[in-house]
Amino acid sequence: MQPMVIDNSKRALLKGALFAIISPLYLSGCSISNHVQNQKDGKSLLVGCAALGNDDFIAAAVEIDGTPVWQCALPHRGHGLAINSELNHVAIFGRRPGEFIKVVDGQSGEQIAFIPQLVGRHYYGHGAYSNNGQFLYVTEGVSETSEGVIGVYDVFNGYQRVSEFTGIGIGPHEIIVRNDDTIVVAVGGIQTSGRTKLNLESMQPKLVYIRPDGDIVSQLGLGSHQLSIRHIACDESGAVVCGQQYQGDEDDSLPLMAISYQGQSLVPLKATPEQWMRFNSYIGSVAMTGEHIVATSPRGNCYGVWDKTTRKLVKLGKLTDASGVVAMRPSNAIQFAMSSGIGEVKLIPSIKQDSISALTSSTSIAWDNHLSSFQI
Repeated sequence: MQPMVIDNSKRALLKGALFAIISPLYLSGCSISNHVQNQKDGKSLLVGCAALGNDDFIAAAVEIDGTPVWQCALPHRGHGLAINSELNHVAIFGRRPGEFIKVVDGQSGEQIAFIPQLVGRHYYGHGAYSNNGQFLYVTEGVSETSEGVIGVYDVFNGYQRVSEFTGIGIGPHEIIVRNDDTIVVAVGGIQTSGRTKLNLESMQPKLVYIRPDGDIVSQLGLGSHQLSIRHIACDESGAVVCGQQYQGDEDDSLPLMAISYQGQSLVPLKATPEQWMRFNSYIGSVAMTGEHIVATSPRGNCYGVWDKTTRKLVKLGKLTDASGVVAMRPSNAIQFAMSSGIGEVKLIPSIKQDSISALTSSTSIAWDNHLSSFQI
């Protein structure tokens, strides 16, 4: 049986119904707060973008037990977020072709900076801060050609754009910074006009490693040129995992996840063809710790958990309109947190011997694609 697919119109109806029924933020079912209240290192917040219906969009932050902290209005639909733990800044990026970056205070949600796109450019929905907190690296594109650019913004100088890196390819998407300051970019390879895809037969996706001075270290590809590399995550060892969105025949069953150790060749994660089909050719968000990898699929209404050492899928779970996933701090009792477009939040406690259970609750946040976490 094919998994249920939620298209944009149905997603809008679901989110509208959610907000018509639920007004205050609340949790139902099991008590998450009792599970984690004595395990916090500081106060853990989850933050993500959300839709209110009627083309109104916000970013929202909640405590890990669901207590609302703040929300801020966005001019258009948001996508990814970046956390500056040095300054407690949260950067929010407009969805591709994005028109804005909004930076807010992590404790209050009050605006710190607003950065519109340059003329002839657009944002791809993601960015990442340098490890010292001084620079914000942003995936951007030349609107006419989709040629990728990494914009470099000086945080300490009012988020002024001070440089850009070029030569990375067409359609960059998510960007991360490893502990060794190497910048890693998921390059999807797709040329677009608005959101229309133009080059599916000639696309060239790749994972690009860049030094902080902009020099390209390496570029890694996959077996199929139609596996568009979109979302990435790394762990403390420097391993990078990437999630793909397949642009070929929907009846194909290709591995949608791969991992690279220390910049070496990408190696697919393992699952049966039937299990890969459950993801409906689409990985929406990925996260990784030292031992496990989690990926969500909004089109497949599911999530997967892999053992990092064996690369084997150890759990395939249901989550309607599965959206964001984030790896929590090692000291936290929760290892991963996931969000759903219909208001569910699913928390995976520390995994022992692949015995994986999840705590599920309902909130009034119609979470969008991605989820981040930080401490205040």
